[in-house]
Amino acid sequence: PELTWQEIYYPIIKQNENRIPRQSNGLGYYWLNEAQKIKYMIATYNKAAGMDFASIKFIIQNLTNTPSGYTIVFINHGGINANGTIQNGMDSIVDALDAVRNKGTYTFDGTVYDFSNADYTAACVIVGHSHKDFSYTSSSGMPLIGVTTDAYLYNEDQGTTRTFGTTSEQAFDVFIINTSAQSISTVTVGGGNNRSFSYAV
Repeated sequence: PELTWQEIYYPIIKQNENRIPRQSNGLGYYWLNEAQKIKYMIATYNKAAGMDFASIKFIIQNLTNTPSGYTIVFINHGGINANGTIQNGMDSIVDALDAVRNKGTYTFDGTVYDFSNADYTAACVIVGHSHKDFSYTSSSGMPLIGVTTDAYLYNEDQGTTRTFGTTSEQAFDVFIINTSAQSISTVTVGGGNNRSFSYAV
């Protein structure tokens, strides 16, 4: 019989995965890619409730310790819907990232976070959940990027043609972030189209 993905992944792949060194306390993660000077940040997320208060605070607090010259990329399961609605705590994250980009301040839980001297920036927010390719921009011009699902099983993205048994059956994006040009390109493997964005302030 054919192996299930659980049977393949857990005993064969998971134990051999590279463990990325990261900072975490159960509320979220961040990882500094020192070669490209990119700081990847992810918050703990519940599909029903979104990000909880402590997770949002963890992310905002850790924006302030970003090293000089770095670019922040925030990735999360959801929080931005295909219709452009920003919810479940993502509004606070987007507003804080806009403050970083604008070298302004952001107040959360009574604490003022001052980014006026920040010598780093934020490139984008990347989310899934809606199972659709979409994009919007924040008030500072930061791309808010939604990606479709890889699985043919969830063929809900009417803008992405899926043909069972072909390479378009699946879909995933490879993100290329050019920090010099302040641009983002996605190379789509499978169903969907390549996309490009600018995050220049």
